[in-house]
Amino acid sequence: RRAHRRHLRWCRRSHCLGHLAPARVYLYMATVKADACIAVLAVFDGSLHHGWDWNATERDSLLASDRPPACSRMLRTSFRSDGDELILRSRRLVLLPSAARFSVKYSCTAATSAIHGPSQSRERPCKAHVCLAALDAATQLPAPQVPLCTRFESSLGPWNEVHVPASMLLGGSRRFDELRFVGLPGVSLTIAELSVTAALSRAGSGTAYPSQLPRYLLPPVGYALPTLPRARDGSDGRCDASPAACAPYMEPAAAQTTRQQLPLCQMDGDHLRGRWEQSCDPQRIGRPDHFAYGRSLPVLQGGFDYRFCFQQSANERLRSAEALSWSWRPDGCRLEPVRGLSEWLGERTLLFVGDSLTAQHFYSLVWLLGGDAGTEELLDLESLLRVEQGARVDRCATSMNSEGGGASRVSRVRLRHGGVVYKVMRHGELEDELRNLSRVSWLQLVRSVDILLLNVGHWHHRRDPGFARYEEDAEAVTRQLELQLKPSAHVVYRTTNVGHPGCESAARPLRSRLEAWSALAPEGGDADLFTWNSTAQLARQTKSLKDSLFRDPHSWRGPPLFEAAWAASAARRRPDFARRFWLLNVSFVDQRADGHVAGAMRAGVLGSRQRFPLDCLHYCFPGPADYWALALVNLLRRQVPAARQRGAAA
Repeated sequence: RRAHRRHLRWCRRSHCLGHLAPARVYLYMATVKADACIAVLAVFDGSLHHGWDWNATERDSLLASDRPPACSRMLRTSFRSDGDELILRSRRLVLLPSAARFSVKYSCTAATSAIHGPSQSRERPCKAHVCLAALDAATQLPAPQVPLCTRFESSLGPWNEVHVPASMLLGGSRRFDELRFVGLPGVSLTIAELSVTAALSRAGSGTAYPSQLPRYLLPPVGYALPTLPRARDGSDGRCDASPAACAPYMEPAAAQTTRQQLPLCQMDGDHLRGRWEQSCDPQRIGRPDHFAYGRSLPVLQGGFDYRFCFQQSANERLRSAEALSWSWRPDGCRLEPVRGLSEWLGERTLLFVGDSLTAQHFYSLVWLLGGDAGTEELLDLESLLRVEQGARVDRCATSMNSEGGGASRVSRVRLRHGGVVYKVMRHGELEDELRNLSRVSWLQLVRSVDILLLNVGHWHHRRDPGFARYEEDAEAVTRQLELQLKPSAHVVYRTTNVGHPGCESAARPLRSRLEAWSALAPEGGDADLFTWNSTAQLARQTKSLKDSLFRDPHSWRGPPLFEAAWAASAARRRPDFARRFWLLNVSFVDQRADGHVAGAMRAGVLGSRQRFPLDCLHYCFPGPADYWALALVNLLRRQVPAARQRGAAA
């Protein structure tokens, strides 16, 4: 402690931080643990947040990082003259919570000949080679600067981390809209992460108040900050508290030795009996995609970029962390993780056919496979033998900006062990195409696949509002599959998830599936939950549709109530086809009213998103839809022979 006090006295005199430790930084009198605070406002973390701009020049670039997690990117700038600046500017003024900190993960590099000691210019309040300032650009007042770079590497070395109290840069003001990095000639600054961090204190009810979160002043219409339950780990909100450890993503928090003693789920309904438990302190989840997928997801440039909810705002980042902290724990069995599917699949092919929900299923599986999944390719639907020019998607990007390349193209991802995963995304036209498979342009793909994952989603009510023809359609489609699939192909039909009205205020899983369905049933009590009454039928029973108080205007209960018809129809086909048909029941995800996209598209600072509707059907990435991929992998491993077993049998 005496040595540390001497170091601090010297540091105050010389206006520098001295040697910065990679994981912990002593900043004047403040000692902050980097992993004890949660990032509540991301400026740059692999990509520049869409609410920020920068004064990029030819010397600045976003570089791919060869460091984990995969697909990370870094922001690099080179300073050419004394006082040269890298400026990051928010499109709206930001109001910070009290006790917030600016957190920067960075590295400084320079040629030895270019560095002649700290700057001696009297005009610069900071004498280090690179300094950081935060200010309100409208005030034009001189801003305090904090030194960053006092030592250098000839090449990119270990990351330095610094956590600067906002009061040190902003004084008594808590408003800013500009961050400036001021450097000396010959110095290069590489930024891995730049964010505002804070430890959120909790009231007696265990909620985090909106006043603790940074917010953009003059927010767009519909922008709201929810109150979120925090993990009850006994900490009091200080940054030096020690949050509880996290279990791996989608694994329950029970002792590993206890879990290993349970048998594997056979996926015959045994996986449906269980409960959602909080297996991680949300404050330990930094960037959601790193925690869930072990890789960085890109900022999407398209109409559906809001499905990466955590990239939209500080509030959405917290909401995503809360959703990821819950894991499904079956009562009497355990689920295997997704890893290892590539080896199990071998050189076989897996095809996803369905709507945008099935596209979510496809991307969840690909991203959970990590390094086993290769580059995504977009194939011409009319000619699956060629890749469209310019349609090869970088492994660190995605075609999700148009819901997976749109309805005119097929996605293909090759796996490490020779297998291939395809996706054909259709919407309202899907059932008509399935009834006439011999006429579709992707027939050759259907005839060649080894495993088909199918779901028709919520589009059926468009052509059959009363679901009177659902069983007839299922019968016609299974007949076509029996005719067109090769004799060894397996078919998996995934059940359809329900939506959750009011999902924007959901902060944790529901207690039961019954609670989710109760919000969708017509008035009349629980007896009507699993009895289908179409909108037209209810209108005939009452004076008008308005008087019926029908609470399921999207017919979200319809598909799950009738999907048993797929298994019944398959059972009436030839015995060898019936043995290769499986119904994948994922109804345990019905309890996840949290984790939906909800108002994520409204949370950004772009005016064009202000009037987007709430989305309480699709889930965020990463999020509860990842459990569809987990359930599929476990079903395939239990019911379908592995590639090497198939070869041995042959």
